[in-house]
Amino acid sequence: MKKSTFITVCGAVLVVFCGSRLALNAGQTKEQAAQVAAAQEDSTAEDSEAEEKSGVIAEHISIEGVDVSGMTETQAKQALQKKVDEKLASDFELSAGDSSLHATADDLQLSSDEDEIIQKAIGYAQSGNLIERFKESKRMDSGEGEDFALSFSPASYAVERFLKSHEEELSKEQINNSIVRKDGEFVFVKGESGSKVNVDNSVEAVREYFEESWDGSDCKIDLALDEIEPQGKEEDFAKIHDALGTYTTEYGGSPSGRKTNIINGAAKVNG
Repeated sequence: MKKSTFITVCGAVLVVFCGSRLALNAGQTKEQAAQVAAAQEDSTAEDSEAEEKSGVIAEHISIEGVDVSGMTETQAKQALQKKVDEKLASDFELSAGDSSLHATADDLQLSSDEDEIIQKAIGYAQSGNLIERFKESKRMDSGEGEDFALSFSPASYAVERFLKSHEEELSKEQINNSIVRKDGEFVFVKGESGSKVNVDNSVEAVREYFEESWDGSDCKIDLALDEIEPQGKEEDFAKIHDALGTYTTEYGGSPSGRKTNIINGAAKVNG
């Protein structure tokens, strides 16, 4: 065989061999591509299902006794609205000793943490560490439910503004110590303490009440008061033994204006 003919034959064999290999590789690539595509499709479906499931509250979950199982965030919020509105419609009596004042949720700018609690409900058995998720899943599988409680809190600035606008109504004026003339002698008359709302401490008291004690119904909240002692010391009054002076005037024939002034003035004298 001539050299040129041998080279030509070898080249043809090589072309056929390489072509066969390329065809085989091409066939494997298509098969592998199909497998990869199928795997990706399954993965995408699983991810989509997991994503859809992650936005839905699991079974046997309630918030403030309202069953929110299988609900989305929007659905849960709608289901809770009536419960939240009922609580916000409560009457809040702010007590300052013998005085009290009634406030509304709007007066105190009372708000709930429903958005945060709904997110906790959605994440139940789906978030946290592996052990926590396992325990929570087991509880749900056994039919044991989980009820989340709502918390309500007032706005400090609103409570402060409300108290200051009604400060006079919530305060009690003190009655000062005094003396009266009886049977020719001075007798000491003990006064009474007054009180004034301590606004800063009362704001804190209202906030703590809602965080720790409120059950969602009408309630009475005790405000913080500062006591105001009556003025005038008994030992100072004891030094008075004689009348400092007297004055007498006739007013029977006086004009009506003068009579009125004398009556008003006499009413302010304590004897």
